[in-house]
Amino acid sequence: MVVRAPIPNANNDINFKNLIEIMHDWYSGAEGMPTIIGSATHDILLAFATMDNDGTTMNANGNYTGGGLGTKNFVCQPPPGEIWQVSRLITYIEDGSAFRTEFYGGISGGLTNGILIRKSDDGGIIIDLTDSLGVKTNGQWARLNFDVNIFNFGAGNEALAARWTFSRAGANIRLIGDDNERLEANVSDDLTGLINHNFSFQGFKENV
Repeated sequence: MVVRAPIPNANNDINFKNLIEIMHDWYSGAEGMPTIIGSATHDILLAFATMDNDGTTMNANGNYTGGGLGTKNFVCQPPPGEIWQVSRLITYIEDGSAFRTEFYGGISGGLTNGILIRKSDDGGIIIDLTDSLGVKTNGQWARLNFDVNIFNFGAGNEALAARWTFSRAGANIRLIGDDNERLEANVSDDLTGLINHNFSFQGFKENV
């Protein structure tokens, strides 16, 4: 449902203050309008991906090569009986050395294989959101996420945050828990040089 506010013009007397009051009513559910914020219709979703969906290991900073833990998936998956609509992925990288475009965090030269983002189920990959082209450098996150920011608050660690809004790129990604559908960040490089490396997913839970 799309709700439009009257646009101020010469034929009506709605000023900016009136418009703000109207929008406040809409967003608080007053005057019979649909409640958009604070609604009990959907629960907000914020889920950090965990290694192999263990529910605990959120920091993807291990050695995921054959000489270490091996390739791992950091998974975001609804439990049975729930359906999630995922609208956004936030990738966060923190390191103790300076970031450059061609590095991954502070890992010089970037990664060999790169990070793959996929929707999967027990039958395999449903959608490869990175199209088999792994993210190997800080700069390459901008290939998928327009919003990529580097943070440095003086001396100390640097951090990168990349915001990938699926809803702006086409549509939310729907995950059905009963079908074991999941979003996963596939990692197969040595990431032990990183201090923090997280994948958090945002959206809402459907009523079922």
